[in-house]
Amino acid sequence: MFFASNNQLVTFIILLSLNSISCEESKTSPRNVQARPLSSSTIVIQWDPPEEPNGEVTSYQVYYTINPSEAITQWKSQNVDSNLLTTVSDLQPRVIYTIRVRAHTSRGLSPLSAPTQVKTQQGVPSQPKNLRA
Repeated sequence: MFFASNNQLVTFIILLSLNSISCEESKTSPRNVQARPLSSSTIVIQWDPPEEPNGEVTSYQVYYTINPSEAITQWKSQNVDSNLLTTVSDLQPRVIYTIRVRAHTSRGLSPLSAPTQVKTQQGVPSQPKNLRA
């Protein structure tokens, strides 16, 4: 059993309220996610920060996959510092990738951004074989 004066109880309630506020996740996700191919195996992704990040954005997590129906935990990901642009390499040529971005803030994680898609470019054709003139 907890015995306290009214002042102690009010202080305790205020501290609990402040603690729950500081543990909240970000309210909005990164915005305007755009991706474009740089080559047959590399894409560049850029985005705008969340409008209401609920704390300082410390980094971003960029998720990408060729199978967007999989759980996000199955997607490949890349951690990005507080920059708003990154490249992803070692991709397959002529494949559509789905991209989503999440912000890490001093108070938690943002929701995932809306998905965006990009198709890598065609690879360089191999040299012809068995050519005869």
